[in-house]
Amino acid sequence: MLNTDWSFYEEARTTIQYAPYIGTFKYATGRVCSNKDDSGCLKVRVRVNSEVRYLTASKLAWYIIHGFVPKQNVKYRDGDCSNLRILNLYL
Repeated sequence: MLNTDWSFYEEARTTIQYAPYIGTFKYATGRVCSNKDDSGCLKVRVRVNSEVRYLTASKLAWYIIHGFVPKQNVKYRDGDCSNLRILNLYL
């Protein structure tokens, strides 16, 4: 069975803690999410059944707080993609 993107965001919402005023993600084990892409932006590893995907942390933060995954890229007010505080993110 092929998982949809939606199922990964739902799984992440239930298994990963996001601190919106600090801008950090932690797995249920307490380990801080620290996977970064080539540009230095955080990617969050999520597993649904046996399939693994890396979600863009800014979109995941937006989903957790606002309840939807934006189609466009989430932007950073200060231009720093490592600053994932919710007040720094906008569409």
